[in-house]
Amino acid sequence: MVNLFLTAFVIVTSFESFAVLPIETLRALAAIGSCALILKIFDWLRLFEKTAFFVLLLEETIYDIRYFITLIFVSLIMFGIPMVILNNSRNEDNQLYDSPFGIWILDMLMNQYMLALGDFGHLEGFT
Repeated sequence: MVNLFLTAFVIVTSFESFAVLPIETLRALAAIGSCALILKIFDWLRLFEKTAFFVLLLEETIYDIRYFITLIFVSLIMFGIPMVILNNSRNEDNQLYDSPFGIWILDMLMNQYMLALGDFGHLEGFT
């Protein structure tokens, strides 16, 4: 239902006469709607015998790594909160990390995730 509602909403509000939301918000809603569609396709793949095994294997794998994901999430928050505190005292030209989402907790998690992957590009302004 989320997929159908979001798709219809994005299509209707993308016309200039019905423009209720900015284009950036519509893009985010379209991304959420397409993600919901892909998740629904995974649900449909459970109907077929040849793909049902792999969908079940994927579900069980995600379920089995839930404690590890919790540990990673807590460690991202543990290192991210000090970065947010250090970033708040800086001016707009010398920020420690970008703000792609505009929501501090999502920006913090994205920054720490990228740092964990080895993206150290923004740390030259750390001095």
